[in-house]
Amino acid sequence: MQHRELALKWLNTVGKEHVQTFQDNFAAAFDISACVLTLSGETLTVWSNESLLCHYLSSREGSHCRLQRQRALQKMLQRNKTVVETCYAGLVSVYTPVYMGEEIVAAFFAGAVSAGEVAGELGRRFQVPAADMDQILQIAGLLSSILKMLSAVQNGELPQAAPETAGLLAAALVEKYHLSEREVTVVQHILAGESNKTIAESLYISEKTVKTHIGNVFKKLQVRDRLQVALLCKELEASL
Repeated sequence: MQHRELALKWLNTVGKEHVQTFQDNFAAAFDISACVLTLSGETLTVWSNESLLCHYLSSREGSHCRLQRQRALQKMLQRNKTVVETCYAGLVSVYTPVYMGEEIVAAFFAGAVSAGEVAGELGRRFQVPAADMDQILQIAGLLSSILKMLSAVQNGELPQAAPETAGLLAAALVEKYHLSEREVTVVQHILAGESNKTIAESLYISEKTVKTHIGNVFKKLQVRDRLQVALLCKELEASL
C-alpha cells in the first residue's frame, strides 16, 4: 500500500474531524501553523492558522518550498524521530512522525515561526509570530509525546514497566537527594554515557537547559563531574 493510502487510512481510523479539531486547537494554543502532511509533502488536512508568509512564498517560489519540505520529511524518516528545521526565509518548523503500527505514514507539521530575525520587511508585512528555540523544542516534545501516545492506544499497547532496580534508583534519588523527575531523567541519560547534545535531542530541550539540569544535579548530589555521578549511583544502587 502506498504511503498516501496509509496516511488516509490513519486519518480515517482516528477520524478526520478529530484530527482537524486537535490541529486547530494546537495551532491556536501556540500561535503556530499546523497541518498533517503525506511523506511527499502533500497536505491531508486543512491548514490551521496558515502562515501568510509561507502562503506568499509558496505562491512565488513553490518548487523551492516543496523541495525544502521534502528534505525535512526525508530527514524525519531517516532519523525516525521529530526534526526541527529552519527554511531559507528563517521560519522554524517541526516535523513529527505519525505512525500506523511500526511504520511512519505521515507527518504532523507545526511551526512557521521566527526564532530570530526573519527578513525585516517580510516579517513585519506578514506578521510572523516569534518563539524562542526553547519554546519550539517544547512544542516538538509535546507533539511527539501526543502522537506516540495515540499510536500506542491504536496498537493496543500497554506501557512497559521500568526494570525494578532502575525504578528503585530513581526513587532513591528523589527521596534522598530531592532530585526532580526531569533531573532523574537527565541522570539516566548521563549513566547511558550520552553527551549534552544527545540528551537535548532526546528530551527536546536546548543544550543550555541540559547544562542547567546537570548543574542542579551536581549541586544536589554534591559531586563535581559525570564520573562521580555514575559512582554515586552505583553505590546507591548496590545499597537498595
